[in-house]
Amino acid sequence: MATETNHSPSSSVDPKSGFCYKTKTYHSLRPKIPLPPPSQPLSITDYTLSQLHNSPTPISNKAVLIEATTGRRVSYGEFLSQVHSLTSSLQTRFPSLSKGHVAFILAPTSVHVPVLYFSLMALGVTISPANPIGSDSEVAHQVRLCNPVVSFATSATVKKLSRLNIPLGTVLLDSPEFDSMISAQVASTHRRVEIAQSDSAAILYSSGTTGRVKGVILTHRNLIALIGGFVQLRHFGDPDPNEPEPVSFFTLPLFHVFGFMMAVRAVASAETMVIVERFDFETMLRAVEKYRATYIPVSPPLVVALVKSDLAKKYDLGSLRMLACGGAPLGKEVTLKFNAKFPNTEIVQGYGLTETGGAATRALGPEESLQYGSAGRLAENMEAKIVDPETGEALPPGQRGELWLRGPTVMKGYVGDDKATAETFASEGWLKTGDLCYFDSEGFLFIVDRLKELIKYKGYQVPPVELEHLLHSHPEIADAAVIPYPDEEAGQIPMAFVVRKPGSNVTEAQVIDFIAKQVAPYKKVRRVSFINSIPKNPSGKILRRELVALVLPAEKKIYGHSKGYGLTETGGAATRALGPEESLQYGSAGRLAENMEAKIVDPETGEALPPGQRGELWLRGPTVMKGELCYLIHHNPGFSAGYVGDDKATAETFASEGWLKTGDLCYFDSEGFLFIVDRLKELIKYKGYQVPPVELEHLLHSHPEIADAAVIPYPDEEAGQIPMAFVVRKPGSNVTEAQVIDFIAKQVAPYKKVRRVSFINSIPKNPSGKILRRELVALVLPAEKKIYGHSKCAPPFTYSASITLLYKLQVSIILLSSKIKGLSLKFPTAVTFSAYEGAKFVDPLHPLKMNPNISS
Repeated sequence: MATETNHSPSSSVDPKSGFCYKTKTYHSLRPKIPLPPPSQPLSITDYTLSQLHNSPTPISNKAVLIEATTGRRVSYGEFLSQVHSLTSSLQTRFPSLSKGHVAFILAPTSVHVPVLYFSLMALGVTISPANPIGSDSEVAHQVRLCNPVVSFATSATVKKLSRLNIPLGTVLLDSPEFDSMISAQVASTHRRVEIAQSDSAAILYSSGTTGRVKGVILTHRNLIALIGGFVQLRHFGDPDPNEPEPVSFFTLPLFHVFGFMMAVRAVASAETMVIVERFDFETMLRAVEKYRATYIPVSPPLVVALVKSDLAKKYDLGSLRMLACGGAPLGKEVTLKFNAKFPNTEIVQGYGLTETGGAATRALGPEESLQYGSAGRLAENMEAKIVDPETGEALPPGQRGELWLRGPTVMKGYVGDDKATAETFASEGWLKTGDLCYFDSEGFLFIVDRLKELIKYKGYQVPPVELEHLLHSHPEIADAAVIPYPDEEAGQIPMAFVVRKPGSNVTEAQVIDFIAKQVAPYKKVRRVSFINSIPKNPSGKILRRELVALVLPAEKKIYGHSKGYGLTETGGAATRALGPEESLQYGSAGRLAENMEAKIVDPETGEALPPGQRGELWLRGPTVMKGELCYLIHHNPGFSAGYVGDDKATAETFASEGWLKTGDLCYFDSEGFLFIVDRLKELIKYKGYQVPPVELEHLLHSHPEIADAAVIPYPDEEAGQIPMAFVVRKPGSNVTEAQVIDFIAKQVAPYKKVRRVSFINSIPKNPSGKILRRELVALVLPAEKKIYGHSKCAPPFTYSASITLLYKLQVSIILLSSKIKGLSLKFPTAVTFSAYEGAKFVDPLHPLKMNPNISS
């Protein structure tokens, strides 16, 4: 799916931001990197090793690999010899091993692993390295995905492969056999394999923190484009003759995309890599001092540790020139503290995904590094869009949306998962990252959060990472993470997990107050739990699901307040979220239930709309009511009867071919999750604009002096309708109409402003908590003007409609109807029936509050 961007940006491209106002696309501001023609046969091994000829100094005796704990060294001369020997030995040992086959690698970091990578890729064999500490089931899943013909492991990891029936078996990297394979005396040339740049080179596994683990296919062309960009960086800026030889300390494992790409980059740049089998903070500090490391690829938690740990003071880290930070956004506070503590070390941010082979953006030079919180500018040959997740519209600088990427480093797809590949790519080769981002006016990328990880508090979107950055700035907090915690009133609230520094006794109240002083009210942390360590994956990403599991009992393991959607007319649930993966879709009502179909239809044109666009939800399926039947039996509780005695209403509710028009404004996202925006009939029509009452209600709920609120349309001669708010003050509050109007006006577009306010003791709601807007309309409009969404209704609590009484019997549910024309029933808000046991008033047009103690 990688797309070459050969055209030059046009004159309509802003030279500061790289944004093209014609195509709504961001272009890289870097000089274009010359790459080999795509049609030229070339492997990443040959391309990388060819770069060594450009080294300004002899490298044969220079160390390419050093094991930090043992001191074992491998020179470039030895490395090249081992790659050559192993390539030939593999051809001899496995004559059937050929281009297109996959080799699964389950081994910790060692000096043998890079040799193995380069040898296999030289043969056109796709490498598929995995986490050696993965569980048996995780490893089995990865093997099923990549379907290898051969595997490589160590004596400590081979047991996880013993039952997986890999055709050519497993070679142990810590065996005498492998030692002989890398040291064998072979002919001067091995059998050459012609490799197309479009051939697969590696299958790397995504972290799985936001769903099931997927195998990302990267081609030789992907890797060549990445390395070409890194090689070009050697010529960035003026060379300093006094700079020490570059030595990189590797904190990240070589099976991870960051570690893998940094290893290939280091070889192409003739640098020295200091590696460890398993990362340890003090081992890193000791190695930096001993081997005079100049460069470390890091994740944000490691930067936090360097800032806060007293261990760092024990070692001489003066050789460090740069930290390259990726994996998650790094906060400004942490960056400033790092700069103060290590003034001679530049910290630069980058952004990338396994799906882009690593870096898609990066900061270059000290000037760009000063853009605190930014992930740098677009890398060479890359393009980007910021896309509104709801409308699909491409957005200009300063506006937040989902980041889409396109360029020669973008993956080929997911192995064995065509569906996931199709869902991840938009048309024209655009990769949808799932990250909420924006570009500023100078082309710097800022990562807000994962779209799927945003906390939905009363309709607001709260990025956990923003709160985590603030928590990291607390002098008594060593580490922190924030998750959404389900809340009946707010939907979700931010909950913080905090690791105290040794000797600290910071309390929950102090943490909450610390954050509250720095954020808007809706972003406040409202629960705190103290913990010994934050669970993270190898790249430093927080495993939020594990934190959720700590605080929610089994029956409530809801991540993102999993919900379903249904109507009486569909016999209940038409969509639902199943399992923790689907529950990650914050604010969604899940996916379509079994055997159900749906359309999103433009209410004005009747056109069916694609994912991301809002319209009326239409449903079809076996649970949708049928107009010709008038009862339900307990044998089929999902089958609804239709509107009894009201053929007209039934006809108005159904479109052709059995489609039920729900009257709800909704959209499906690209993964099939349903999001409810509002009732179509409840949208306020202000001068042609549609204003969702629920949006204003969420804002009103965030006011510190408002206990509850509801918004209705109020008729207006000029505008058609204006938003009017009913507000319940908190005890002791004297908030005024003007203050409420001003509070909303500061947060919304002009057409969404609240223009009238009425104070009330309580908001009328039905038993399920839905606002009874018609009762509010009745409070402010005289009888002859009771207009709800431009449709007339009768005076308060007066009906000329069908009354439906619902009995609950032991063996069946029977829907009875009595159509009583012209009957005016004046009920109080609590209704008592005396004739029918357990009866309830169920009129869908005006469901009154029920007295739970109905008399018999």
